[in-house]
Amino acid sequence: RAEALADGVLVDVTEMATWTSEDPMVGQVSDTAGTKGFTEVGAPGRTRIFAQLAGLQSFGNLRVTPSNE
Repeated sequence: RAEALADGVLVDVTEMATWTSEDPMVGQVSDTAGTKGFTEVGAPGRTRIFAQLAGLQSFGNLRVTPSNE
């Protein structure tokens, strides 16, 4: 989910943003309408998930650890 401050109000801009992953092998993020921002994890590791809108960019860190079997 991505939010922006507009006139003192937080606005959900998830569907307006462009979503990318620094390392899709660790975490893929959807940039498809209706599922934008949804992340699917893959191999253990770390990556950043980016949201870009109107020349601005923000990111969140994603860490994937092995499951305990």
